[in-house]
Amino acid sequence: MLRPALVLTAALLAAAPVAAQNRLMIGQTVSGELTSSDPRLSDQTHYDCYAVETTPGRRVQVDMSSDAFDSYLMVGGRACTALTDAEQDDDGGGGLSSRIVHMGTGQTLYILANSVGAGATGAYQLRAWSSAGNPSVTRLNVGQTANGTLTSSDMTLPDNSHYDCFSVQTRAGQTLQIDQTSSDFDSYLSVGAGSCEQLSALARDDDSGGGLNARIVHEGDGGVLFIQANSVSAGQTGAYQLRVSQAQSQATIVVPQNRPALPQVESQSPSNSGCTSRAVEGNRPPTASLQATPLNIGASANRTVTVATTAADPDGDELSYSYTYSGGRMSGEGPNGGVWNLSGVQPGTYEVSVFVQDGKGCWASPSISVRIED
Repeated sequence: MLRPALVLTAALLAAAPVAAQNRLMIGQTVSGELTSSDPRLSDQTHYDCYAVETTPGRRVQVDMSSDAFDSYLMVGGRACTALTDAEQDDDGGGGLSSRIVHMGTGQTLYILANSVGAGATGAYQLRAWSSAGNPSVTRLNVGQTANGTLTSSDMTLPDNSHYDCFSVQTRAGQTLQIDQTSSDFDSYLSVGAGSCEQLSALARDDDSGGGLNARIVHEGDGGVLFIQANSVSAGQTGAYQLRVSQAQSQATIVVPQNRPALPQVESQSPSNSGCTSRAVEGNRPPTASLQATPLNIGASANRTVTVATTAADPDGDELSYSYTYSGGRMSGEGPNGGVWNLSGVQPGTYEVSVFVQDGKGCWASPSISVRIED
């Protein structure tokens, strides 16, 4: 169900009660609940208020989901009771889930966790991601064409070229052809396993599609193939088309000399890190990486994953660890993590994250994905 966008003014807020403000950290997932005693907007929908610190030039992705009601998100500046430059979303996260991607300015971002229907109550989950480590993924089907645009706010690779992230489910023995075309920039494609942000690259291409167009022909293995729709040069933006189709033969892919292959990471995920505005002066964030073994689990295999975190603090501060995961159950805590049991879950991609804090306002939050095969 869609709700018309609200014009957020002070008149929209019910007189009482005043919203309590909850602090949300990048990489953190909170479990909240809308209740009949929560503050209301003028359309009689309840909301909870959160605040997250942003970093200039880094996108923040805010996701809200609920099994109890149709979620609705609003974000903006100044305060929850008087949002400025407000952004709103109903179903951008798929189904009845909400998603907003916001370009950080270094200012506090205020979040209203809300519902579409008046008076709706129930449990929900809210998470703020750093897009530098968790870009949104657009799922494509074989035979589908996507019209996209690279913008200055998109994710960047280490060479400062922008990219968008796509995925396609492959079948073992199926040969796919991936084409990227653009009249605005020189296209560049990378495909691989793992995730877009930590791509274990299987092939890269610049001009095999003719002219400045990229093409990769790939034989599927039954897993999810991740696609980086990218440009050859740093900072290039503009419109493009990406198509995934069934092909008949393999092709030889050559990485051009003017674009060296980028580093690959297969089983370890480095972290996003930062400090809040209330961090102790001079304090530095910890570093952390998350290891998971194995990353791909077959249909009949033992569905357990060993998870561990390697972390260090440059100031010698004592660190705390908090794990979140999108399916199954986890045993163990602290840097050793433990065993992530995915028995009984449906085939698909599942993510585990760890939130490492130094107790003085700084943090690190790596995450990694594991694929359960059909």
